[in-house]
Amino acid sequence: MTDGLHVDFETRSSVNLPKFGAYVYATDPGTEVLCMAYKWGCAPAQLWTPDKPFPEKVAKHIANGGTIIAHNAQFERLIFWYIVCPDFGVPEPELEQFYCTANLARSRGLPGKLELASALFGGTGKDPRGDELIRECCIPPYNDELLPELYEYCLTDVEAEAAFSACLPALTDSEQHDYIVSERINDRGVGVDVRFCKAATEYKEDEVADLSVVLERVTDGEITKPTQSQRITAWLAERCPRDCLRSTKTKSGWTSNRQALEMLLNEEDDVPADVREVAQARLDGANVSVTKYQTMARIAEQDEEHRIRGAFILNAAITGRFSSRQAQLHNFPRSVPENAVELMDDVLEGYEIETPMRTLAGLLRPTLIPAEGNVFVGGDWSAIEAVLTAWAGRGWGGDVVVKRFADGVDVYIEQALDMGLTEEERQLGKVAILACGFGGTGNAFLSMGRNYGLRLEFNEAQAYALAWRDANRWAPALWAALERAAISAVRSPGERFVAGDITYMMWGDFLCAQLPSGRVLYYYGARLVEGKFGDPQLAYHHARYIAQSNIESPPLVRTWGGKLCENVVQAMANDLLRHALRRADDEGVPVVGHVHDELLCEVPRGTTAETEARLERAMLESPPWARDIPLKVKTWSGDRYGK
Repeated sequence: MTDGLHVDFETRSSVNLPKFGAYVYATDPGTEVLCMAYKWGCAPAQLWTPDKPFPEKVAKHIANGGTIIAHNAQFERLIFWYIVCPDFGVPEPELEQFYCTANLARSRGLPGKLELASALFGGTGKDPRGDELIRECCIPPYNDELLPELYEYCLTDVEAEAAFSACLPALTDSEQHDYIVSERINDRGVGVDVRFCKAATEYKEDEVADLSVVLERVTDGEITKPTQSQRITAWLAERCPRDCLRSTKTKSGWTSNRQALEMLLNEEDDVPADVREVAQARLDGANVSVTKYQTMARIAEQDEEHRIRGAFILNAAITGRFSSRQAQLHNFPRSVPENAVELMDDVLEGYEIETPMRTLAGLLRPTLIPAEGNVFVGGDWSAIEAVLTAWAGRGWGGDVVVKRFADGVDVYIEQALDMGLTEEERQLGKVAILACGFGGTGNAFLSMGRNYGLRLEFNEAQAYALAWRDANRWAPALWAALERAAISAVRSPGERFVAGDITYMMWGDFLCAQLPSGRVLYYYGARLVEGKFGDPQLAYHHARYIAQSNIESPPLVRTWGGKLCENVVQAMANDLLRHALRRADDEGVPVVGHVHDELLCEVPRGTTAETEARLERAMLESPPWARDIPLKVKTWSGDRYGK
């Protein structure tokens, strides 16, 4: 996008920006602006510093509602709102005026970092001097002698942002609307029980200390902390060389990851007591979820209302799905104890609780709370990915499964019966639907089964997976059709190839997949490589791996029909979420959070029933492309997050 005003600020503060986030940083009284680089169209970038009058042309552009383009525009917006506008008499821009090129890059399958996205389109890439200048000029103690170099760096950044964003298809009106709605949610933030966060952090530290004592005693001092992964793996492998600990992905050939340890602990026969103690200590002590308490307390305590703001990132995945930063609210365990409030009181009082680390992880969701006088209202779609997978495959026979969802029958029982099982084996039918829809086989079934308490051997799991495929032949047909269309598009640039409701076409270096909603998924650097059996296989440059590698030769990620199916299904689910967020926004239902298939709102107490009805309506009023998808929504309300 070249229209509008491109801006970039350089600032300084004693607040650690990566640690506390943009909202805490921008609202801190000690944060100050060092310079602003700005650019109009093809004209060279210009510089403003606070010792000079603010540029009149920029002020008029803002006052007239002109577009403000920036990379990670949330930061520039907050700097305008909390520093530049009040301190320098600049008109305050509206949220709707901001256009984020980091969001643009992510929506086109590229890395969100400016230096990486820019380098892919002929830019200079990462400037090591830039990092040094930031450390010297923007983080105490400040080195003002280097400010002239920092000013030049800022000018270079705004030129790079304008150049690379001009190479990409601009955000559609709908995509820009999604960004604005997402930023409104970020601005609202969500409340945190800081007192409990601190108590839980202290409880966790005491528990880790106790586990360290156990490990040191059981291993005669060989292991002193539950975080000593390599030592624990070697110790367990020497004493209990079971298949579940073997790994082809590690140099040692062994692993002590969560799944392996859970499989080991599920063995009830000949696992020695000391091995069981060490495995359990490792499993409990390495639970990374509980570290979120400290992060939440640190950030929320700096907010006057004890809220975490700016948590959600739009287009964090190639499918357009959201993710979360800092406390990573998307990764909170979904399983919440029924007596959560009682357990939270026990933690606050310092009483002993069973399976402490696991319990603390399960209490993360209830740590999110509404403001005084308010209440949470939530809603989530039932089995949305399973419904959408069958809907995507209705041209090959998936319509039978779609009808089951529409008729309200127990699809898990029906699936079990289709697989030659009984009604009593409903759980196997559920696991099959969740594990196999995107091409999963024995390992996927085994892993998903463990989440539902099923203890299976690999041969059993593989047999169930194959039985699911045999009963749902529409699914492999869908995977194959998507793969054929994508490969054909790469072979014939400019031509369109259709698989059901998905259209593939090459545009420059991008393989584009147009969804039923009209939104497009972008696979950068798509090409064909030789597959395992000599057949052509689709590959592309994944944004995550570009960011972790040499930008000049990023690795290729291979994909296939099952993964393409997962991409489009998750993207369609995200389109439904985006539509629901827009509808909730239109209806004045204040969303404060969301997790893929779930929305969380905060409203005044006494408006619960009305809000539940409005939220359900927003989630059930499908966009035109999804009118025949049978959606089901469950709503709830409460004083804490967690159904």
